[in-house]
Amino acid sequence: MAQTILPVKWGKIEQGSIFSGALSEDYKGCDIHGLIITARCDLAHDKTQIFNYLPIAKMQDWIDRDFKSIVCQRWMNEIEGNLRSTLNTAGHSPNILTTEPLASIIEKLFPADAADKKTKTARDRLEKINSTILKLEKINKENKLKPFLPPDDKSFASICRQALDDCIRQKLSGYYFLDSISPDGDKHGYVALLREVRHLPRNLAIKIAAGIEKPEYELHCRHHPEAANKICFDSTDFAFPIGVLRSPEIEHLLQSFSLLFSRIGLTDPETTYIDKLKEHHSISTKEES
Repeated sequence: MAQTILPVKWGKIEQGSIFSGALSEDYKGCDIHGLIITARCDLAHDKTQIFNYLPIAKMQDWIDRDFKSIVCQRWMNEIEGNLRSTLNTAGHSPNILTTEPLASIIEKLFPADAADKKTKTARDRLEKINSTILKLEKINKENKLKPFLPPDDKSFASICRQALDDCIRQKLSGYYFLDSISPDGDKHGYVALLREVRHLPRNLAIKIAAGIEKPEYELHCRHHPEAANKICFDSTDFAFPIGVLRSPEIEHLLQSFSLLFSRIGLTDPETTYIDKLKEHHSISTKEES
């Protein structure tokens, strides 16, 4: 569902305000925007000297960074599953992968001149898997995923489509998709980075609300050292608010953000205890023959 971005209220920073000149740890050199998440009441009544925000990256920059890591990890998980299954089917323990590289395993256990069909079939599969792993390693070494899109590997292409679909449908933990960040902006997609919470000192946030250029910012930092290195002018000449994510969509984003950080993991009960409890309540723990 597309979000609605309200026009800017000049001179005012509020929860949901989106501004230019923001920072993100893993997106240096990119055009990053910030989304204010500090509670409205704290902003309205001057209860805090810190304005928290979430970085927003352009979707293309996100694809080359976090998305690349996500799809490569998913692909690696699939490759490892196929590799273990192939070794098991061939009668070898997957544990051998902890001591021997795959290329060595192929040559030693599945020789090219093997006579039996089972060994030949396994070798063909393992060679394809090894080739896929080399392709994955090449992608991981590159700075950008874009040169590899669309992928020529059907499995990787499917993983890419699913991961992008998960992001757009707000099903990808740690990220929140925005179709646009300004009332009349492009619809090429942006991603809020929910795991990276940053902040601005109040004195700087007030300046950004009215718009601030680099020379003015440098002068401001001389009188307010705490404001130094809080915004960036690499991709913009002017840090200012460009839109406001409306209600209830800002609340939906904040709900995703809070759920991400409020998850509580509990230790699973022991299997022996579960079996004893089933037995106590006359629930068989064994399948009937």
